[in-house]
This record gives sequence, C-alpha cells and structure tokens, in this order.
Amino acid sequence: MKTATIHTLIAAYGSFRKEELAWKEAWKWEIVKNFQHNWDLEADDFAAMYDRSLHSLMSRRMWSDTGYEPKKRMLEFISLQPDWTRHLFRDLFDQSKSLEARIGRFLFGCDELMAEYREKHPTSIETSHYHDDYRMISLYLALRYPNAYAPYEFGMFQRMLELLESKDIPVAHDLPRYMKVVSILNTFLSKEKSLMEIHRHAIRGEAFYQDECFMLVHDFIQYATR
Repeated sequence: MKTATIHTLIAAYGSFRKEELAWKEAWKWEIVKNFQHNWDLEADDFAAMYDRSLHSLMSRRMWSDTGYEPKKRMLEFISLQPDWTRHLFRDLFDQSKSLEARIGRFLFGCDELMAEYREKHPTSIETSHYHDDYRMISLYLALRYPNAYAPYEFGMFQRMLELLESKDIPVAHDLPRYMKVVSILNTFLSKEKSLMEIHRHAIRGEAFYQDECFMLVHDFIQYATR
C-alpha cells in the first residue's frame, strides 16, 4: 500500500466530512451503541435479545434490504435451535481463537441450520441464510468489538486495494486480511486531528457510540471506493 495515496484519500475524505453539514452516516455509530447496550449471550430469551441488539431508529440497511434479510433468517434459526445458535455466536466472538476458523465454523453452522429450516418448510422458496458473503458476519464482529473489526464487502475491499496500488488483489474472500488493512488505515485516520474533531462533533449525543470505533475506517473506505 502506498502511504502517499492513503494521505491523499484521507485529505479528500476530510474535506468531504467538513462540507457535509448534515452527515448522513451517523447511524452507523447508533447501531454500535445499541448493540453494545443490548447484547447479552446469557439472556434467557436469546431471540428477543438478538432482535433488540440489531435495531435502529435511523437505518436498518445493514441487515434488511430488498432481497437481503439476514436478521430475519437468524431469528428463524434461533426459533429452530436457540442453544445451537447461541453457541455459534459464543464461538464467533471468542477472540482467543483464529478468526478464519471462527468464520468457517459459523458458516458451517448456518448451512446446517438452513438445511433444517428447509426440511421444516419444504414449500418455502427461501434458499439463503445471507451470511456466506461475510457481510453479516463482519457486522456482528464490528458491533461486538468496534475497536477491532469493521463491516466488510468483498468488492469494496478489492477496489480499496486497487486504489492503494496493492500488488495482490484478492480473488476470494479474505476477512483476516481485510481486518489488517482496516487496522492500518485506522492508524492513519486517528492521527488526523482536524478530521477526528469533525467526526466527534458529528456523533455527539447519547444515541451514538463515543469510544474508538473502526466504523470510521469503514465509512472512509466506502467514500474512497464510491
């Protein structure tokens, strides 16, 4: 990755954020705050807790869109196998284990639950659990550990590496590598005092998560690649 290119992109992003008087992406910090406030793996009613944790008064686009309903599907999985889905999340969030292995086990669990769902609903046209493109898995991780992970989109990751003139553009999902790139970019962003001041002003208020959060890197990558 070229340092000069990173600085050029950050400067452009800073100018954009300065001019964006009514910033439209603050909802990302609202969903982090809500998740942090509600998530409890030991909750008696796991489905209700999961439902509360993925909730927003501002935007639900990360888990509900036309043809994309991962939250709805996970709630159906919880209804089928509450203890098993609880275990899948406990394992996914266990930082002592390899990220790649955790993702693999989570996806395998979702595949198994989807097969069970299909058995119980043979006339249903539903065939996807919406977690195999890693978007939702990365969101779970970003909401649970906001200073260690960021939401992921494969095409966005590829475009960002192209912008940074990386010699190795991935042709398949590589979430561990993406998170390393996110951490590097966060180091650069956090050193931009004027940008951080603008950002803190934009997310002031009790509705928003205030601590260090890689969601800013995600927003930067979205800006740079779009």
